[in-house]
Amino acid sequence: MTELASLSPTETTQITTYPQRCLVVDDEISIAGYVKKALSLAGFNVDMTLDPLDALEKMQGTFYDTIITDLNMPELGGLEFLKRARAISPNFSAIIISGYTSQLDRTTLADLNIKAVFEKPFKIPVLIETLCNINSSN
Repeated sequence: MTELASLSPTETTQITTYPQRCLVVDDEISIAGYVKKALSLAGFNVDMTLDPLDALEKMQGTFYDTIITDLNMPELGGLEFLKRARAISPNFSAIIISGYTSQLDRTTLADLNIKAVFEKPFKIPVLIETLCNINSSN
């Protein structure tokens, strides 16, 4: 995860045309914190939680352009979390980051409107570029 320190100022500032709001949901604090810090440096407004049930509560009062979630979490899996999240706010983009992406198929991706899947470990600059591309096309 040393790539965060190697990002140049042009890669970490003013990437977005407006401050997109993202929610990072991952039960691993090292991953969630790393993604939050990198996206914040890139100009995104980022909330983070380690608990998908807490994420659902956060969504009650806040609209998120993008939700980035892990698949395997103890209280509620990522796919079930996204199903419940869509019931609260159907218009967000979803990105999966996980070490266990083999359980995903095209139908699941389409049904939950998942825009991108990243296998852990992943490259932060690629995640940032993907976020910009996803949300500029919406």
